[in-house]
Amino acid sequence: TLMPMIRSAVEALFPGRIRVEHPDLAVVKGAALSALELGQDTKREEQKMELAIDQETDQEKIDQEKIDQGIDQKIDQEIDQILDQEIDQKTDQTETSKPAVYGISLGGAYSAIATLGANNLPEVIENYADGSGTLASAVYFTEDGEFVVGKVAKNQAEIEPERVIQYVKQEIGKKDPRIYTFNGIDYDPIRISALILKRIKEYAEEQGHEVKDVVITCPAYFGNEEREATKQAGIIAGFNVLNIVNEPTAAALYYCSHELNESRKILVFDLGGGTFDVTLIDFSVDENGKSMIEIIASNGDDRLGGVDWDAVLNDYMLEVYAGESEVQVNDIPHEIKQRIWAEAEDVKKGLSFTSIRGVSITAAGESARIILTRDEFERRTKHLVKITTRLVNVVLETAGVKAEEVDLVLLVGGSTLMPMIRSAVEALFPGRIRVEQPDLVVAKGAALSAAVEWRDREEKNVVMAKSEYIYC
Repeated sequence: TLMPMIRSAVEALFPGRIRVEHPDLAVVKGAALSALELGQDTKREEQKMELAIDQETDQEKIDQEKIDQGIDQKIDQEIDQILDQEIDQKTDQTETSKPAVYGISLGGAYSAIATLGANNLPEVIENYADGSGTLASAVYFTEDGEFVVGKVAKNQAEIEPERVIQYVKQEIGKKDPRIYTFNGIDYDPIRISALILKRIKEYAEEQGHEVKDVVITCPAYFGNEEREATKQAGIIAGFNVLNIVNEPTAAALYYCSHELNESRKILVFDLGGGTFDVTLIDFSVDENGKSMIEIIASNGDDRLGGVDWDAVLNDYMLEVYAGESEVQVNDIPHEIKQRIWAEAEDVKKGLSFTSIRGVSITAAGESARIILTRDEFERRTKHLVKITTRLVNVVLETAGVKAEEVDLVLLVGGSTLMPMIRSAVEALFPGRIRVEQPDLVVAKGAALSAAVEWRDREEKNVVMAKSEYIYC
């Protein structure tokens, strides 16, 4: 039912009355509720039997029909009391509940949205159309004036790279930004980002969320221009942007909310698909148990990310393919080159979990199977890893902090799943690495930040001034 044709056909029959929520899991969830209901019915029958036995002891001469009637009346009264209590509780919860707020990680390669669940823990809203908790930050402009955002757009880059925009985060807020023109309409990085944010809003609202008040994240090294541009993209997408929060602050906020209760120096190592930044944070807890996050130093490279590892792997794959096919790299057909580039990211992810990866490449009537090794991939990308560790040292020197003084290192961004990254950071900070959903942690932290922002605004009833401090 995730196919648009199905949605459109049913919407035509029942306009405005469609609900989509976990379509592949709804049946098993309903089965669980049914089991619970049957269990309650069984318990009710047991209660009837127990009460009947107690009554028979003292009232053996009472007509059985009256016994049953008395039992039923008592049970009905008990059930009514329970139902009344549940209704009162739900009413109280409704009256005291706050409007939903959301955190959005607007990434260079992938984006995500999260909100607080019923247990006040952040939950990522699934992107069912792409079968993921993230949305590919790619926009494909069709020749007939339409546009598509997400995995389909990213895959289309293999066929029509000139009509697909990716990694626009690298350009947002920059002076003299590149302007993209499709079908006579100009799009700057702000408008492209707004299309990505709007798609996030759409798939969240398809699941019953009303997404209005949001916090959006950005790299810590973003200046006022980049932050304002990010905020404008959110406004264009239809959001009330509560704040623009640093990505490392959001990541640290998520970790500290459920793991830390004492002061720590935390280094956030954030390697995403298209950008990289390192941030040193001071996490402190006062005598009242209130915690605070302060950015000490930050640095980064908005032109370095997982896509650079993809490019190196692409060259490696081309060389292996040329050797297997006994041709020169320059003589490989264009369709084959496109197919290899399309496979590069998945191969990179595969080599994060296995030392050898075999890939079948079929295109332009030709087919070949190539074998790639993690060792060779790591050898070819040593220079990229060195850039990241060099920036770590720059941040430490700027802050006047030694590596051994850092208590905790958080690995953030999907690209940190590569073993070579983990090993390089582990060598600098042995035994102090934390990895937990690196591609989703920023969105979860942003959801917590949004809740804090809303709470503070409600308490003070004023618009908070921008601050580099976030309270947990």
